[in-house]
Amino acid sequence: MNLDDLKKLSEIFNNFAQPIATVIASWVGAKLAKSITQSNKKKKKK
Repeated sequence: MNLDDLKKLSEIFNNFAQPIATVIASWVGAKLAKSITQSNKKKKKK
């Protein structure tokens, strides 16, 4: 492993990490929104 290999790996990682992080963030956001709306509906029924 030399410095050039590390630079290439970090570039590849950055290219993949950005979209993956976006997907994970949106998925988590959707899960949270779903649980929040469900808990709100339960509260309104009482």
